[in-house]
Amino acid sequence: MLTEQRLKVQAKACDCAQLDQINSLVTEIGHEYQRLDIVVHNAAYFPLTEFMQIDEALLQKILSVNLMAPFYLAQAAQPLMKKQGGGAF
Repeated sequence: MLTEQRLKVQAKACDCAQLDQINSLVTEIGHEYQRLDIVVHNAAYFPLTEFMQIDEALLQKILSVNLMAPFYLAQAAQPLMKKQGGGAF
């Protein structure tokens, strides 16, 4: 649909639990396209685990992907979007 309108659409992947990969992804997009119009954080992690079996390491991974990654992704993308006059998350 978007390509029919001659809009360039591309999906990129990274390990959202890794801050360095988030920053590298946005840097790569900035160098390749000089802009970033839309960011979709489509990752989630929650294993089927008994509540009392969730230890500190597992909780950290859950929070890293589900809570911290969208925050860090927004922080990384904000300068590029601000420079171009806006964008959408």
